[in-house]
Amino acid sequence: MREWLTAFAQWLNAPPPPQVSVEDALQMEGGADAVYYGTQMRGVSNPKAKRELNFQPRPLEWVVDRRGS
Repeated sequence: MREWLTAFAQWLNAPPPPQVSVEDALQMEGGADAVYYGTQMRGVSNPKAKRELNFQPRPLEWVVDRRGS
């Protein structure tokens, strides 16, 4: 989340999102669920959908390709 949310804010010319410690986040609304979803869930890959359903996601305008290609 830290990577895509920061990139999206940058694309919008918005300030970077605040960074909150796990301890502070546990005290906020959402608590343990918010910490889990924000820190433990991995990103998603869609190779099966691409392969079996011909899923072709469009490039997102706000994503900067950091691979140099």
